[in-house]
Amino acid sequence: ESEKLISISKNNNSRRFNKQIARFANLVYPREEVESIVKKKTGHDGVFLVSVADVHDYIEQYSPEILRYDRKTYTLGYHAINFGISKGITRDRVLIFPNKPLSQFLKDMDKPLSSPAKYYIASTRARYSLAFVVNELFENRYFSFCDLQIGEKTIKASMFIG
Repeated sequence: ESEKLISISKNNNSRRFNKQIARFANLVYPREEVESIVKKKTGHDGVFLVSVADVHDYIEQYSPEILRYDRKTYTLGYHAINFGISKGITRDRVLIFPNKPLSQFLKDMDKPLSSPAKYYIASTRARYSLAFVVNELFENRYFSFCDLQIGEKTIKASMFIG
C-alpha cells in the first residue's frame, strides 16, 4: 500500500451470521464492530439462554454444534469443541457451555471480558442461532424471557434483545 501497488480497505459487513448474532458479538468484542447483511430467517433465529434442565431437549430439536472454552468446562457429558479449535467453522446453530468469565459476562454485559478474542470466535460460529447453557434463566437489559417450541413441548428461555 505504501508503494501505491494495492489499496487496503476494511469491510465490516458479514455474510456469516444474522443481525442478532452480530449485535451480540459487538458486545463481546467492541473494538471492530461488525454488521450482518444476512436476510434469511429460519424460525429459530437469534441469541438465547437455555436452562441446563432443558438443554437435552434443545439439543434434540436443533442439533447445534456444541462449544466450550476448554476441556475444563463441564458439558454434561456432551461432546464439545474448544473455542480455539472452532475458528474457521460455520454452523447453522451453536450451543455454548460457558465458563465462569462468560457466565458473568452474560449476566452483566456492561463489564467487558478481559480477553474477548476466543469468546468472539465462539460467538460468531453460528449462522442463525446461538445459545448459552445457564443454570438459571434470567432477564436483564440484554435478555428477556421467551418461550421456545421444542417439538410438542414449550420451554422457557431468555432471548437476546440488546
